[in-house]
Amino acid sequence: MVSSIQQFQVPVRLRGVAFRVLAFIAIATALRLVLFFTHLDQFNLPITQFFKSMLTGLRFDVAVALLVVLPYALSILLLPARPAPARWRLGLRQFANFVFLFVVLYLTVVEFFFFDEFNARFNFVAVDYLLFPHEVFVNIWDSYPVGWALLLTTVVTYLLHRVSWPTLLQAWRSPLVPRQRAIWLGCYLMLAGAAFFSINISTAQISSNRVANELALNGYYSFGYSFVSNEVNFRDNYRHLSEAEALERTRNQIALPHDEWLNNGMSVDRHITVNGQPRPLNVVLILEESFGSEFSGLLHPEQGAGVTPEFDKVAKQSLLYSHIYASGNRTVRALEATLTSFVPIPGQSIVKRPGGENVFSLPALLKAKGYQTRFIYGGMGYFDNMAHFALSNGFQSAVDQTDFQSDEVSFTTIWGVCDEDLFNRSLKELDQLATQSEPFFTTILTVSNHKPYLYPEGRIAEDPKLQRRRHAVKYADFALGKFLHDAQQHAWFDNTLFVMLGDHGARVYGEQEIPISSYEIPVAFYAPKHIAPAQDDRLGAQIDIAPTIMGLLNLDYNSAFFGRDLARIDDTNRYALLSHNRDVALLRDSMMVVLGIKGSAHLWQVLNREGETTQLPLNDGNTLLRDTIAMYQTGYELFSLGHWRPLPQVALAPGQMQVHTTLAATSQ
Repeated sequence: MVSSIQQFQVPVRLRGVAFRVLAFIAIATALRLVLFFTHLDQFNLPITQFFKSMLTGLRFDVAVALLVVLPYALSILLLPARPAPARWRLGLRQFANFVFLFVVLYLTVVEFFFFDEFNARFNFVAVDYLLFPHEVFVNIWDSYPVGWALLLTTVVTYLLHRVSWPTLLQAWRSPLVPRQRAIWLGCYLMLAGAAFFSINISTAQISSNRVANELALNGYYSFGYSFVSNEVNFRDNYRHLSEAEALERTRNQIALPHDEWLNNGMSVDRHITVNGQPRPLNVVLILEESFGSEFSGLLHPEQGAGVTPEFDKVAKQSLLYSHIYASGNRTVRALEATLTSFVPIPGQSIVKRPGGENVFSLPALLKAKGYQTRFIYGGMGYFDNMAHFALSNGFQSAVDQTDFQSDEVSFTTIWGVCDEDLFNRSLKELDQLATQSEPFFTTILTVSNHKPYLYPEGRIAEDPKLQRRRHAVKYADFALGKFLHDAQQHAWFDNTLFVMLGDHGARVYGEQEIPISSYEIPVAFYAPKHIAPAQDDRLGAQIDIAPTIMGLLNLDYNSAFFGRDLARIDDTNRYALLSHNRDVALLRDSMMVVLGIKGSAHLWQVLNREGETTQLPLNDGNTLLRDTIAMYQTGYELFSLGHWRPLPQVALAPGQMQVHTTLAATSQ
């Protein structure tokens, strides 16, 4: 009996495997505790919920640890023992142990800062950023104490290596007969498989607190899941309805009075009719990087003057919408929402998806109406596939950082030229477009309000060396004000509609599944000769921008937009569509349904503009639930089937192209 027990004791050879597994779990647990105590203000959890989060996290850590250590386990169980290994083998094994410990420790540090910025484990953002290592790694170097992190990680790694190496060396030298190797390898593989398949992404949904759920996850698992699920199949992962019900509900939500459906098939195609003469103004759409409503003193007077005095001054002369929500927290989501008025389907934005070419879009629509179209970006157009998306969806030309001459660039960061340089080049582009007889539509995408928050000295009172977000916002506002002031000196200004909005909020924070207060952005339509100043505080969405532009231009058109003209929506049918990682939502009035992976769905009542929520019971027959499913399901089906394409349009006649400044200023 004693010999039988000894036979099944863990052999010395496996001590190295056990050390690595336990080291990984210990480091992951330590990170989870550090994240909890450094974000206590966001964890309003009872003690039982805290322990549940820790235990759930331990399940993820064990499963991931067994997979991460698998290559080492295979080598230790398949390679023969060498009592006196060659010097080069010994050095290689020491190096491998050092690298393993260093990578695990350094990624732990990186994940700490990632969580601090995004209130999330590694997710779609991390996957996207990995595709652009030059921009991302330089940004990280400029934004964080990378040198100190590397030094500290190296020191701790060295100490752990020195402590662990004797045990690992003994393991390599210890013999293990082939039969025992096979048994232990089989046990390890079965344990790893059982641990891994016992968890999925929904396992971490332990509470209604989004940040607590993120805490329960493991960053490696979250990253891997995001990497393989960039194009989530809606029907396989989310609740769904019959195709007929989904389409009918979607049409009922997006249709406005006097819209005419163009066919009875699987489409949302309809004809939008307006009254009166066309007003084909030039349109300059300005997407301001990370410009959330929180920075505006006009929209948030409780904070005093705010840091956007230039925008606030122009907003008072504009048609200002103060209660608009962005579709997501990435620039690609803003391009998708603003330029195509499309549903933010789960997973990756259509800007980066295969099949994102030649979809129904505002630039393609205006081009068909006779407009010139141009996309102007301060960074590199290849980043996030933006230039390709623009050029394959109605923009006739695109200008990015590579097109700037040396004398046009006064200051750059890793993300591109500063906003002043971008706007100065934009003035030249607009002057060139204005020489033609057709009106123009131009989108300008800024980059200055982005980590590491660098900008030229002497523009604002604050020192750029401090690298503060609010300072970068203030500089971006200064550059916007200067651009609008300079534009007034150009002949085309009086016949131009400027549309200014944030691409998304500054950062995502809050315990809610969809932290909507982080999604609120200001939207201003500025054309002083044509649009009277007004402020509209009713609910709206970023997907409503394109149809609202068409309404202000007073143009009839065939539409496949999911958004509506904000001026035409009554008070009982206002909603916003939002996405965060794998969750998508529909907010109507003060009620919001959030759809999650594995068919989850939750109903929330939004208590105030600060985004505080309370959860309510939800049954399958709930109207808002079924409307939410319908919108996302229909959008997914139209896109995946290739049915969401440009529609034939009637071009403006030559005599309709001109707009005279003597038109009375009106507000629609």
